[in-house]
Amino acid sequence: MTPSRSRRRPPWPAVATRALTWGLTLSAAFGCGAEVDQPAPVYADPGQQCPSLADQMPTLVSELEADALPGLSTVLSERITDDQLSAALDGTLRLLRRLTADELGALAGLVNHPTLSGATHQLEVVLDLLERGPDGVRTEVFEELQFLMATCEGGRMMQAMNALADAPELSQALTALGQTLSLPEVKALLAGGGPDPSALSRAGFNALVGNMMLKIAEPGFSFDAHIRAPLEDLGLLPLDEPPMRDLMDALSGIMSPQRGVQRAMSDMMCCSFYGTPACTAGASLRDSGPILRDLLYDLILSQSLGGESSPTDLFQSLEALTSDPVISEALKPLGTVLQQMSEDADLRRALADLGVALMDPASVALMLPDLRHLIESGAADELFGVFALVSGECSP
Repeated sequence: MTPSRSRRRPPWPAVATRALTWGLTLSAAFGCGAEVDQPAPVYADPGQQCPSLADQMPTLVSELEADALPGLSTVLSERITDDQLSAALDGTLRLLRRLTADELGALAGLVNHPTLSGATHQLEVVLDLLERGPDGVRTEVFEELQFLMATCEGGRMMQAMNALADAPELSQALTALGQTLSLPEVKALLAGGGPDPSALSRAGFNALVGNMMLKIAEPGFSFDAHIRAPLEDLGLLPLDEPPMRDLMDALSGIMSPQRGVQRAMSDMMCCSFYGTPACTAGASLRDSGPILRDLLYDLILSQSLGGESSPTDLFQSLEALTSDPVISEALKPLGTVLQQMSEDADLRRALADLGVALMDPASVALMLPDLRHLIESGAADELFGVFALVSGECSP
């Protein structure tokens, strides 16, 4: 359903121009450390001009000028309210105010970085899976995402993401996962083969992962006691040999108490299973199918049985991303952003409200082809250029 509004916004590309102009005007003030409606202190060289949008994102600007993104145009002009867009932009700019000019410059330097570009292009695998529904889009996935965004309390998840940003176990887990998916016995289990065809396959995977998720939500969770030991008891995989052993060790580190990941995942599991923002005694299970577990199964299966070329390209690309020192250094300031998001419930709600609108299945069906086009054209690789426009070191 199209949201109500007091007036209709102009068509694309006027929508993009209006949003960017509004956002960059505020960013100039925020970048210089000023509050809205107050003059910004002048510390930049008046002769130093701000980079233009076309300088920072030439491919994206070209696509916008050619009106090559009709789906995004329709969603932004007709399906997102002015209040939703304004609240999200305002919140984003408040986050950016906490970053220094050097930090923003480091983020802008990631434009067209080869490791980042490689991971971006592998996201087409995910887009393929999202378009495998009866009507071209997996409607149930986006309806579930809408529910989670509208219901879940994400403060702890922001804290956990911050804790994981520089965790060495994350890169180790991705490496071991890619190697694990290449094992013949894992391929057989995922496809429902082997001596017991029902041992894993889709139904077995859903049951196994679902039980693990419920364990994570329980007080006193222990990775070794509630994940590693039950898997060893099943005897389906060689957990005492690499790469499975390496994967279990890395996941155990990720789920250690000092990371805060288990506590955050506990909230998310309760939200998913019980429909409550956080874990509450006596809550009843939701009447919902294993929607996101089905998606995860399809993603893992596609990487394990993807063909002869390199069946684990996605996980290898993500591992390269997490282990690249240039990217790791540039992304360090985002810990500040995640920390603020964990503390600011109003900001999280504004972004979640926009996310719920964008996840409407009808809107997603319009946007997915444009998202694929942005990746294929290389425009997505330029998006970090927006940080150069809010550095506060130039005269707009």
